[in-house]
Amino acid sequence: TQGGGLSTLVPSASHSVSVTFAPTFVDTFVSRLSFGSGIPPVSLHGLYLASDCEISADDVNFGALSVGSTDTRQVMITNNSAAVIEITPSSSSPAYEVDPTPFNLGIGATAPLQILFRPIQVLPYTGTVSLGDSPCADINCFGAGTPGGTIFQDVLGIFWDTGYFQTTTYVTQANTIVPGFLVLSNPSTGGGILGWECRVEASGPGIGLGWSLQGNAINLGSGNNFVVGLDTPLPYTDQTLLAEFQVLVPNLSAPTLFHVSPLFSGSVPDQMSWIPRSNPEALLPMNPHLIDPEVVARIEPSVPTGVDLPKAVTRLLPNVPNPFNPMTEIQFELGSTQQVSLRIYDVTGRLVRELANDTLETGPHTRVWQGRNNNGRQVSSGAYYVRLVTREKTENRKIMLVK
Repeated sequence: TQGGGLSTLVPSASHSVSVTFAPTFVDTFVSRLSFGSGIPPVSLHGLYLASDCEISADDVNFGALSVGSTDTRQVMITNNSAAVIEITPSSSSPAYEVDPTPFNLGIGATAPLQILFRPIQVLPYTGTVSLGDSPCADINCFGAGTPGGTIFQDVLGIFWDTGYFQTTTYVTQANTIVPGFLVLSNPSTGGGILGWECRVEASGPGIGLGWSLQGNAINLGSGNNFVVGLDTPLPYTDQTLLAEFQVLVPNLSAPTLFHVSPLFSGSVPDQMSWIPRSNPEALLPMNPHLIDPEVVARIEPSVPTGVDLPKAVTRLLPNVPNPFNPMTEIQFELGSTQQVSLRIYDVTGRLVRELANDTLETGPHTRVWQGRNNNGRQVSSGAYYVRLVTREKTENRKIMLVK
Protein backbone atom coordinates (compact mmCIF):
# COMPACT_ATOMS: atom_id res chain seq x y z
CA THR A 1 0.00 0.00 0.00
CA GLN A 2 0.91 3.66 -0.44
CA GLY A 3 -0.41 6.49 1.66
CA GLY A 4 -0.61 4.33 4.77
CA GLY A 5 0.91 4.98 8.16
CA LEU A 6 -0.46 6.98 11.06
CA SER A 7 -2.74 9.82 9.95
CA THR A 8 -5.22 12.07 11.71
CA LEU A 9 -8.29 13.23 9.79
CA VAL A 10 -10.29 16.28 10.78
CA PRO A 11 -14.01 16.36 9.95
CA SER A 12 -14.74 16.53 6.18
CA ALA A 13 -11.09 15.76 5.32
CA SER A 14 -10.01 12.86 3.13
CA HIS A 15 -6.94 10.71 2.73
CA SER A 16 -6.06 8.44 -0.21
CA VAL A 17 -4.59 4.97 0.12
CA SER A 18 -3.52 3.06 -3.01
CA VAL A 19 -3.26 -0.74 -3.04
CA THR A 20 -1.02 -2.63 -5.48
CA PHE A 21 -1.88 -6.20 -6.46
CA ALA A 22 1.27 -8.06 -7.59
CA PRO A 23 0.77 -11.85 -7.39
CA THR A 24 3.69 -14.18 -8.12
CA PHE A 25 1.76 -17.42 -8.63
CA VAL A 26 -1.64 -18.56 -9.90
CA ASP A 27 -4.25 -18.40 -7.13
CA THR A 28 -7.16 -16.48 -5.62
CA PHE A 29 -6.07 -13.91 -3.05
CA VAL A 30 -8.19 -12.49 -0.21
CA SER A 31 -7.11 -9.87 2.30
CA ARG A 32 -8.46 -7.02 4.38
CA LEU A 33 -7.37 -3.39 4.60
CA SER A 34 -7.84 -2.00 8.11
CA PHE A 35 -7.88 1.67 9.14
CA GLY A 36 -8.06 1.37 12.90
CA SER A 37 -10.94 1.78 15.32
CA GLY A 38 -14.06 3.54 14.18
CA ILE A 39 -13.56 2.87 10.46
CA PRO A 40 -14.86 -0.33 8.86
CA PRO A 41 -12.23 -2.44 7.05
CA VAL A 42 -12.19 -2.89 3.28
CA SER A 43 -12.17 -6.41 1.82
CA LEU A 44 -9.64 -7.05 -0.94
CA HIS A 45 -10.07 -9.80 -3.53
CA GLY A 46 -7.81 -10.70 -6.45
CA LEU A 47 -7.51 -13.52 -8.96
CA TYR A 48 -4.29 -14.24 -10.84
CA LEU A 49 -4.87 -16.30 -13.97
CA ALA A 50 -2.12 -18.13 -15.79
CA SER A 51 -1.08 -16.85 -19.19
CA ASP A 52 -1.79 -19.01 -22.22
CA CYS A 53 1.88 -19.96 -22.28
CA GLU A 54 4.01 -20.12 -19.16
CA ILE A 55 7.80 -20.40 -19.16
CA SER A 56 9.81 -21.27 -16.08
CA ALA A 57 12.32 -18.44 -16.59
CA ASP A 58 11.98 -15.19 -18.55
CA ASP A 59 15.68 -14.48 -18.02
CA VAL A 60 18.49 -17.04 -18.18
CA ASN A 61 21.87 -15.91 -16.85
CA PHE A 62 24.77 -18.20 -17.78
CA GLY A 63 27.26 -16.05 -15.87
CA ALA A 64 30.93 -16.07 -16.85
CA LEU A 65 32.19 -18.94 -19.02
CA SER A 66 35.65 -19.60 -20.46
CA VAL A 67 35.95 -18.91 -24.17
CA GLY A 68 35.46 -22.15 -26.07
CA SER A 69 33.48 -23.81 -23.28
CA THR A 70 29.76 -24.55 -23.37
CA ASP A 71 26.97 -24.51 -20.81
CA THR A 72 23.38 -25.67 -21.21
CA ARG A 73 20.29 -24.52 -19.33
CA GLN A 74 16.80 -25.94 -19.48
CA VAL A 75 13.60 -23.86 -19.57
CA MET A 76 10.20 -25.50 -19.13
CA ILE A 77 7.31 -24.38 -21.39
CA THR A 78 3.71 -25.04 -20.31
CA ASN A 79 0.60 -24.67 -22.47
CA ASN A 80 -2.20 -23.22 -20.29
CA SER A 81 -4.46 -22.40 -23.24
CA ALA A 82 -7.41 -24.31 -24.67
CA ALA A 83 -5.64 -25.13 -27.93
CA VAL A 84 -2.45 -26.76 -29.16
CA ILE A 85 0.47 -24.30 -29.42
CA GLU A 86 3.10 -24.57 -32.16
CA ILE A 87 6.56 -23.72 -30.82
CA THR A 88 9.27 -22.63 -33.29
CA PRO A 89 12.46 -21.85 -31.32
CA SER A 90 15.06 -19.44 -32.69
CA SER A 91 17.92 -17.36 -31.27
CA SER A 92 18.89 -13.78 -32.05
CA SER A 93 22.54 -14.42 -31.16
CA PRO A 94 24.85 -17.15 -32.50
CA ALA A 95 26.31 -17.45 -28.99
CA TYR A 96 23.02 -18.99 -27.82
CA GLU A 97 21.89 -22.15 -29.61
CA VAL A 98 18.52 -23.90 -29.56
CA ASP A 99 17.06 -26.77 -31.52
CA PRO A 100 15.11 -24.94 -34.26
CA THR A 101 12.84 -27.90 -34.98
CA PRO A 102 9.16 -26.81 -34.58
CA PHE A 103 7.00 -28.89 -32.26
CA ASN A 104 3.41 -28.87 -31.01
CA LEU A 105 2.67 -28.44 -27.32
CA GLY A 106 -0.62 -30.05 -26.33
CA ILE A 107 -3.23 -28.59 -24.01
CA GLY A 108 -1.89 -28.68 -20.45
CA ALA A 109 1.42 -30.16 -21.62
CA THR A 110 4.90 -29.12 -20.49
CA ALA A 111 8.08 -29.53 -22.55
CA PRO A 112 11.74 -28.65 -21.94
CA LEU A 113 13.76 -26.28 -24.13
CA GLN A 114 17.55 -26.58 -24.02
CA ILE A 115 19.57 -23.38 -24.51
CA LEU A 116 23.31 -23.74 -25.12
CA PHE A 117 25.75 -20.87 -24.52
CA ARG A 118 29.13 -20.89 -26.27
CA PRO A 119 31.25 -17.69 -26.01
CA ILE A 120 33.88 -17.32 -28.71
CA GLN A 121 35.40 -14.03 -27.53
CA VAL A 122 36.15 -12.31 -24.22
CA LEU A 123 33.12 -10.03 -24.03
CA PRO A 124 29.56 -9.95 -22.65
CA TYR A 125 26.77 -11.59 -24.67
CA THR A 126 23.06 -10.83 -24.66
CA GLY A 127 20.49 -12.56 -26.80
CA THR A 128 16.85 -13.43 -27.12
CA VAL A 129 15.34 -16.86 -27.68
CA SER A 130 12.01 -16.54 -29.49
CA LEU A 131 9.35 -19.24 -29.52
CA GLY A 132 7.89 -18.17 -32.83
CA ASP A 133 4.33 -16.91 -33.33
CA SER A 134 3.14 -18.67 -30.17
CA PRO A 135 1.74 -16.76 -27.17
CA CYS A 136 4.92 -17.60 -25.26
CA ALA A 137 7.12 -14.73 -24.15
CA ASP A 138 10.70 -14.37 -25.36
CA ILE A 139 13.53 -15.66 -23.17
CA ASN A 140 16.34 -13.18 -22.47
CA CYS A 141 19.81 -14.71 -22.25
CA PHE A 142 22.85 -13.21 -20.55
CA GLY A 143 26.44 -14.39 -20.29
CA ALA A 144 30.06 -13.41 -20.72
CA GLY A 145 33.17 -14.95 -22.21
CA THR A 146 36.30 -15.00 -20.06
CA PRO A 147 39.93 -15.89 -20.85
CA GLY A 148 41.23 -19.37 -20.32
CA GLY A 149 39.33 -21.35 -22.93
CA THR A 150 40.29 -22.91 -26.23
CA ILE A 151 42.93 -21.13 -28.32
CA PHE A 152 41.03 -19.35 -31.09
CA GLN A 153 43.79 -19.06 -33.66
CA ASP A 154 44.51 -21.67 -36.35
CA VAL A 155 41.38 -23.51 -35.21
CA LEU A 156 40.00 -26.50 -37.11
CA GLY A 157 36.29 -27.14 -36.73
CA ILE A 158 33.26 -28.80 -38.30
CA PHE A 159 30.09 -26.81 -38.90
CA TRP A 160 26.62 -27.54 -40.25
CA ASP A 161 25.76 -24.13 -41.71
CA THR A 162 27.30 -21.95 -44.39
CA GLY A 163 27.90 -19.23 -41.79
CA TYR A 164 30.33 -21.65 -40.09
CA PHE A 165 28.96 -21.29 -36.58
CA GLN A 166 26.52 -24.15 -35.89
CA THR A 167 28.47 -27.07 -34.41
CA THR A 168 25.39 -29.01 -33.32
CA THR A 169 22.53 -29.87 -35.65
CA TYR A 170 19.33 -31.85 -35.11
CA VAL A 171 17.56 -34.43 -37.24
CA THR A 172 13.96 -35.57 -36.79
CA GLN A 173 13.76 -38.35 -39.39
CA ALA A 174 15.79 -41.46 -40.12
CA ASN A 175 17.82 -41.59 -43.37
CA THR A 176 18.42 -37.82 -43.32
CA ILE A 177 21.46 -36.54 -45.25
CA VAL A 178 23.28 -33.72 -43.46
CA PRO A 179 25.85 -31.49 -45.25
CA GLY A 180 28.95 -30.50 -43.27
CA PHE A 181 31.90 -28.12 -43.63
CA LEU A 182 35.50 -28.52 -42.45
CA VAL A 183 36.83 -25.02 -41.73
CA LEU A 184 40.10 -23.43 -40.59
CA SER A 185 39.24 -20.36 -38.49
CA ASN A 186 41.48 -17.37 -37.76
CA PRO A 187 44.67 -18.40 -39.60
CA SER A 188 47.65 -16.82 -37.84
CA THR A 189 49.40 -15.98 -41.13
CA GLY A 190 47.94 -14.27 -44.18
CA GLY A 191 48.40 -15.05 -47.86
CA GLY A 192 46.35 -18.22 -48.14
CA ILE A 193 46.62 -21.95 -47.53
CA LEU A 194 48.85 -24.28 -49.58
CA GLY A 195 48.13 -27.51 -47.72
CA TRP A 196 46.78 -29.16 -44.58
CA GLU A 197 46.70 -32.50 -42.84
CA CYS A 198 44.55 -34.11 -40.17
CA ARG A 199 42.35 -37.10 -39.41
CA VAL A 200 38.52 -36.81 -39.20
CA GLU A 201 36.51 -39.50 -37.43
CA ALA A 202 32.89 -40.00 -36.42
CA SER A 203 31.31 -42.19 -33.76
CA GLY A 204 27.63 -43.09 -33.73
CA PRO A 205 25.11 -44.14 -36.37
CA GLY A 206 26.11 -41.49 -38.95
CA ILE A 207 27.67 -42.75 -42.22
CA GLY A 208 30.00 -40.59 -44.31
CA LEU A 209 28.98 -40.27 -47.98
CA GLY A 210 32.11 -38.66 -49.36
CA TRP A 211 34.25 -35.53 -49.32
CA SER A 212 34.76 -32.61 -51.71
CA LEU A 213 38.08 -30.79 -51.22
CA GLN A 214 38.23 -27.08 -51.96
CA GLY A 215 40.54 -25.75 -54.67
CA ASN A 216 42.71 -27.74 -57.03
CA ALA A 217 43.66 -30.17 -54.29
CA ILE A 218 45.33 -33.56 -54.14
CA ASN A 219 44.87 -35.81 -51.11
CA LEU A 220 47.79 -38.16 -50.50
CA GLY A 221 45.98 -39.75 -47.57
CA SER A 222 43.28 -42.39 -47.63
CA GLY A 223 40.00 -42.98 -45.86
CA ASN A 224 39.62 -40.49 -43.01
CA ASN A 225 43.27 -39.35 -43.29
CA PHE A 226 43.92 -36.10 -45.15
CA VAL A 227 47.33 -35.02 -46.46
CA VAL A 228 46.22 -32.29 -48.83
CA GLY A 229 48.32 -30.18 -51.17
CA LEU A 230 47.14 -27.33 -53.43
CA ASP A 231 48.90 -25.91 -56.47
CA THR A 232 46.86 -22.72 -56.08
CA PRO A 233 46.43 -21.54 -52.48
CA LEU A 234 43.03 -21.15 -50.92
CA PRO A 235 42.52 -17.40 -50.33
CA TYR A 236 42.98 -16.05 -46.83
CA THR A 237 39.78 -15.40 -44.88
CA ASP A 238 38.87 -15.42 -41.20
CA GLN A 239 37.16 -18.75 -41.86
CA THR A 240 38.58 -20.74 -44.76
CA LEU A 241 36.57 -23.68 -46.08
CA LEU A 242 38.87 -26.70 -46.56
CA ALA A 243 36.34 -29.36 -47.53
CA GLU A 244 32.65 -30.22 -47.71
CA PHE A 245 31.12 -33.59 -46.87
CA GLN A 246 27.81 -35.34 -46.31
CA VAL A 247 26.59 -37.63 -43.53
CA LEU A 248 23.71 -40.10 -43.76
CA VAL A 249 21.88 -40.54 -40.44
CA PRO A 250 20.14 -43.94 -40.84
CA ASN A 251 18.34 -43.88 -37.48
CA LEU A 252 17.70 -41.75 -34.39
CA SER A 253 19.15 -44.19 -31.87
CA ALA A 254 22.04 -41.99 -30.70
CA PRO A 255 24.00 -38.83 -31.54
CA THR A 256 26.82 -38.88 -34.06
CA LEU A 257 29.99 -37.27 -32.66
CA PHE A 258 32.84 -35.89 -34.78
CA HIS A 259 36.51 -35.74 -33.86
CA VAL A 260 39.59 -34.23 -35.53
CA SER A 261 43.06 -35.43 -34.59
CA PRO A 262 46.64 -35.66 -35.85
CA LEU A 263 47.66 -38.35 -38.31
CA PHE A 264 49.27 -41.42 -36.81
CA SER A 265 52.48 -40.53 -38.71
CA GLY A 266 51.98 -36.87 -39.53
CA SER A 267 54.50 -34.30 -40.69
CA VAL A 268 54.46 -32.81 -37.18
CA PRO A 269 54.30 -35.47 -34.43
CA ASP A 270 51.03 -35.40 -32.45
CA GLN A 271 49.85 -32.26 -34.21
CA MET A 272 47.44 -31.34 -37.03
CA SER A 273 49.03 -28.77 -39.32
CA TRP A 274 48.63 -26.44 -42.30
CA ILE A 275 51.02 -24.77 -44.76
CA PRO A 276 50.81 -20.98 -45.27
CA ARG A 277 51.46 -19.45 -48.68
CA SER A 278 53.66 -16.82 -47.03
CA ASN A 279 56.11 -19.54 -45.93
CA PRO A 280 55.71 -22.82 -47.87
CA GLU A 281 58.41 -24.48 -45.76
CA ALA A 282 56.46 -23.94 -42.53
CA LEU A 283 54.00 -26.31 -40.89
CA LEU A 284 51.74 -24.42 -38.51
CA PRO A 285 49.79 -26.36 -35.88
CA MET A 286 45.98 -26.47 -35.98
CA ASN A 287 43.94 -26.54 -32.77
CA PRO A 288 40.62 -28.38 -32.56
CA HIS A 289 37.50 -26.30 -31.97
CA LEU A 290 36.20 -28.42 -29.08
CA ILE A 291 32.59 -28.18 -27.93
CA ASP A 292 32.93 -31.18 -25.59
CA PRO A 293 35.99 -33.20 -24.59
CA GLU A 294 37.47 -34.53 -27.86
CA VAL A 295 34.31 -33.55 -29.80
CA VAL A 296 34.22 -30.77 -32.43
CA ALA A 297 30.68 -31.29 -33.78
CA ARG A 298 27.62 -33.43 -33.26
CA ILE A 299 24.41 -34.51 -34.96
CA GLU A 300 21.65 -34.95 -32.37
CA PRO A 301 18.39 -36.84 -32.82
CA SER A 302 15.40 -34.76 -31.76
CA VAL A 303 13.10 -36.44 -29.26
CA PRO A 304 10.04 -37.74 -31.17
CA THR A 305 6.56 -36.88 -29.91
CA GLY A 306 5.36 -39.33 -27.29
CA VAL A 307 8.83 -40.41 -26.13
CA ASP A 308 9.33 -40.06 -22.38
CA LEU A 309 12.02 -37.58 -21.40
CA PRO A 310 14.66 -38.42 -18.77
CA LYS A 311 13.29 -38.20 -15.23
CA ALA A 312 14.20 -35.01 -13.40
CA VAL A 313 16.18 -35.24 -10.17
CA THR A 314 16.17 -33.01 -7.10
CA ARG A 315 19.40 -31.04 -6.73
CA LEU A 316 20.82 -27.64 -5.80
CA LEU A 317 22.84 -26.17 -8.67
CA PRO A 318 25.71 -23.65 -8.48
CA ASN A 319 24.57 -20.05 -8.21
CA VAL A 320 25.47 -17.70 -11.09
CA PRO A 321 27.58 -15.64 -10.76
CA ASN A 322 29.68 -16.67 -7.78
CA PRO A 323 31.30 -14.58 -6.32
CA PHE A 324 28.63 -11.95 -6.99
CA ASN A 325 27.72 -8.30 -6.50
CA PRO A 326 25.00 -7.13 -6.13
CA MET A 327 22.81 -10.13 -7.06
CA THR A 328 23.00 -13.82 -7.95
CA GLU A 329 20.66 -16.46 -9.37
CA ILE A 330 20.18 -19.57 -7.24
CA GLN A 331 19.01 -22.47 -9.37
CA PHE A 332 17.62 -25.82 -8.30
CA GLU A 333 15.70 -28.72 -9.83
CA LEU A 334 12.93 -30.88 -8.40
CA GLY A 335 12.30 -34.50 -9.28
CA SER A 336 8.66 -34.21 -8.21
CA THR A 337 6.12 -31.65 -7.02
CA GLN A 338 6.83 -31.07 -3.32
CA GLN A 339 7.23 -28.61 -0.46
CA VAL A 340 10.48 -26.66 -0.78
CA SER A 341 12.42 -24.43 1.59
CA LEU A 342 15.24 -22.31 0.18
CA ARG A 343 17.07 -20.13 2.69
CA ILE A 344 20.27 -18.10 3.04
CA TYR A 345 22.32 -18.41 6.25
CA ASP A 346 25.45 -16.61 7.43
CA VAL A 347 28.55 -18.47 8.64
CA THR A 348 27.22 -18.52 12.23
CA GLY A 349 24.09 -20.39 11.12
CA ARG A 350 21.78 -17.41 11.53
CA LEU A 351 18.93 -17.10 9.03
CA VAL A 352 19.50 -14.17 6.66
CA ARG A 353 16.84 -14.50 3.97
CA GLU A 354 14.07 -16.93 3.05
CA LEU A 355 13.77 -17.20 -0.74
CA ALA A 356 11.15 -19.94 -1.01
CA ASN A 357 8.76 -21.77 1.27
CA ASP A 358 6.20 -23.16 -1.16
CA THR A 359 4.97 -26.25 -2.92
CA LEU A 360 6.74 -26.20 -6.29
CA GLU A 361 6.32 -28.30 -9.40
CA THR A 362 8.72 -30.76 -11.01
CA GLY A 363 11.52 -29.21 -13.07
CA PRO A 364 14.00 -26.32 -12.86
CA HIS A 365 13.48 -23.29 -10.65
CA THR A 366 15.36 -20.04 -10.08
CA ARG A 367 15.36 -17.56 -7.23
CA VAL A 368 17.29 -14.28 -7.16
CA TRP A 369 19.07 -13.05 -4.05
CA GLN A 370 20.01 -9.38 -4.07
CA GLY A 371 22.21 -9.53 -0.99
CA ARG A 372 19.48 -8.34 1.41
CA ASN A 373 18.08 -9.84 4.58
CA ASN A 374 14.44 -10.48 5.41
CA ASN A 375 14.10 -6.84 6.50
CA GLY A 376 15.30 -5.60 3.12
CA ARG A 377 18.64 -4.36 4.43
CA GLN A 378 21.87 -4.91 2.50
CA VAL A 379 24.11 -7.46 4.22
CA SER A 380 27.88 -7.24 4.51
CA SER A 381 30.27 -8.96 2.12
CA GLY A 382 31.55 -12.41 2.93
CA ALA A 383 30.59 -16.07 2.83
CA TYR A 384 27.00 -17.28 3.08
CA TYR A 385 25.29 -20.65 2.70
CA VAL A 386 22.31 -21.61 0.56
CA ARG A 387 20.22 -24.45 2.02
CA LEU A 388 17.66 -26.35 -0.04
CA VAL A 389 15.33 -28.55 2.02
CA THR A 390 12.90 -30.96 0.31
CA ARG A 391 11.25 -34.19 1.38
CA GLU A 392 13.97 -36.05 -0.54
CA LYS A 393 17.11 -34.39 0.75
CA THR A 394 18.83 -31.35 2.25
CA GLU A 395 21.65 -29.69 0.30
CA ASN A 396 23.95 -26.78 1.16
CA ARG A 397 26.16 -24.65 -1.05
CA LYS A 398 28.66 -21.92 -0.13
CA ILE A 399 28.35 -18.57 -1.94
CA MET A 400 30.40 -15.37 -1.76
CA LEU A 401 29.11 -11.77 -1.73
CA VAL A 402 31.86 -9.30 -2.63
CA LYS A 403 31.82 -5.48 -2.71
